[in-house]
Amino acid sequence: MVTKTVVKQKAKTKTAVNTEEATEIDTYGSLWEKVEAAKKKLKPFEKELENLGGPLLARADLEDKAEGFTMTGGTHIIEFGAKGITSEITDLKEVVRQLRAVDTDLPWKLMKFNVGDLEKYLTPDTLEKLIAKDNTKKRRVKVEKRAQVQT
Repeated sequence: MVTKTVVKQKAKTKTAVNTEEATEIDTYGSLWEKVEAAKKKLKPFEKELENLGGPLLARADLEDKAEGFTMTGGTHIIEFGAKGITSEITDLKEVVRQLRAVDTDLPWKLMKFNVGDLEKYLTPDTLEKLIAKDNTKKRRVKVEKRAQVQT
């Protein structure tokens, strides 16, 4: 059994000293609160759209419309795009044989592995040798209301 240990660095707390930075932080936080409140207000409408859209699409599917189409009501027109097409490889070994026929290294050039899948089968020592890790530019942002500060 392979166990995975994830070490997260604890966030350091920094209190803004200069008023310009504090104002930026407060403006960001206030805007974030408004966005979150708007998302909550939208949820019932999104669910209702989902509930109404299903039957409309089902009617179109009964007519077997693969291409895009429009439906016209009294005050609105809804345009539905064409149906998507899914593809799936049926014989992976044959794909590799055909790619090798083009270029013997081509299967290796095109091959991609999901790191999560590798973590299921390989030991941590092996993974350390095979996988390069680097910090990303993305960070999780958490905003919370600060307790009232008395001055």
